Parts: sequence; structure tokens; C-alpha cells
Amino acid sequence: MIKYEQDNLLLDLKRLVELTEQAESKLEGYLKTTYEKPNLYRELMTILYISDNIVELFNPSMTTGEIFGLPKAHSGGSKYPVKVIKENGWDFSQWYNEKVGNIKGGIKRAIYYYEIEYDKLNFNEDASLGKEDFILSGIKNGLNQVKIYAQTVLEMTEKE
Repeated sequence: MIKYEQDNLLLDLKRLVELTEQAESKLEGYLKTTYEKPNLYRELMTILYISDNIVELFNPSMTTGEIFGLPKAHSGGSKYPVKVIKENGWDFSQWYNEKVGNIKGGIKRAIYYYEIEYDKLNFNEDASLGKEDFILSGIKNGLNQVKIYAQTVLEMTEKE
């Protein structure tokens, strides 16, 4: 991995961990002591933006030229995926790609549950899970997924 990309990746991963901790702290008491939805938009959108940038490193989007069949070399603005090759010659690029994809999946899950309107949610009376727990566990699980995978990739990248 190029030093510049590695430094930016490390900063982005550390920022993801910080943002998830900030969002988790804002969730304290939500749907327990207060039903006023905490404002998590800044944290959630920043996490989504950072995760998009990280995913783009390992799985770059195709340019218009590539979509229509031009080779990467002849398509302006094309990016090649970052390769992560360890000293022993093993290619960890797919491992990184999988983990950063899980980061993005986690934030998408957290946003999905955050957007659920508590008042409009209908549960069966004999449901084992209450509306409060359903919403909170969805948000917390999504944020936890972001945090755990960000820490995992961070630890792996710092070892290089």
C-alpha cells in the first residue's frame, strides 16, 4: 500500500471509531428516559462518507468509459484497487475489501434503524421484543459493527 493511502486510511479508521463512540454516547437514555430522538445526523453521515471513501480504495467505482467497455488504461479518471501485499507475498486486498464493506453495511444498518418512526412502528402485543429495544438494538448493532471492523482494519494496517 502506498504510504499516503495508508496514512489516510489510518486517519479515517481512527475517525470512524471516534464518531461511533460519539454517536453511542448520544444514544444514552434514548427510548428509556426520553423519547426525543438524539441528533445523530452529523455522525451518521460522516461515517457513511468516510466508509464510502474507504470502500473506494479497495473497490473503485467504474467510470463511464469502463461501463461502456473501454479498458481502464484508456478511460480517464479510472482508479485501480489498492493492493495490500505483506512481506511474505500474501495478498490481503480481498480481506481489506471484505472488512471495509462490512463497515459500510454497519452504518447503513444504523441509519435504517435510526430513521424508523417510533410512533408509526406496529408490533404484535405478544412480541418478545419491544419497539424501544428493536430500534435501539438495530442502531447500536450497526454502530458496533462499524466500530469493530474499523478497529480490526486499523490494527491490521498499523502492523505494516
